[in-house]
Amino acid sequence: MFLRHAGVMGGSVALPASDPVVFFRPLGSDPVHLTAIHDGYTLTITAGNQLAEYYVFDRPTEASYLDVFDGNSAHIFTAAQRPLNVIGSVTVGNYYDAYRTAYADGWTYSGLVGGKYAYNVGFVRRGFDSYPVAGGGWQCRIRPEGILPTPNGFFVRFTEQFTPIFGWSPTNANNFISYEPTCQVSIIDVAGIL
Repeated sequence: MFLRHAGVMGGSVALPASDPVVFFRPLGSDPVHLTAIHDGYTLTITAGNQLAEYYVFDRPTEASYLDVFDGNSAHIFTAAQRPLNVIGSVTVGNYYDAYRTAYADGWTYSGLVGGKYAYNVGFVRRGFDSYPVAGGGWQCRIRPEGILPTPNGFFVRFTEQFTPIFGWSPTNANNFISYEPTCQVSIIDVAGIL
């Protein structure tokens, strides 16, 4: 995989891509979640209304003085594009099980040397923030999990963004719950790219 697109976006961006792998780095002070939709030719990535750097790696697209092809004549290496170099992968556990607001307090990984990093999150976890309604009944907010870079790792928590569901709760209790499994976060060094 080789760097095909890199830039700064606010909202959404659509890019040509064949087999994309997306890394991103939020630029604000709040955790951000990224969505990516690939239809086979175009990749659309969205970071809500937040500013974020994006780094899209794909199969080689440019010829160079040093190219490698496999037995089926597929272009598998080029010296013209920066190769994908994952420097680490971290499993984010289910930190929100500890107490009612643990999901908002988040979880921090700080095992890297100081630098500039971008992240590929295995999938966006969602959680149900349930609470009672005055007069009886329950409702819930579906919150996505976001990521925020730190100089030596990252911070994750379920964001303040939510989708309300009125009159329903998966637990009918004042709690936060997520049925999502642990999540992998891959890390690349992006110093000097943008």
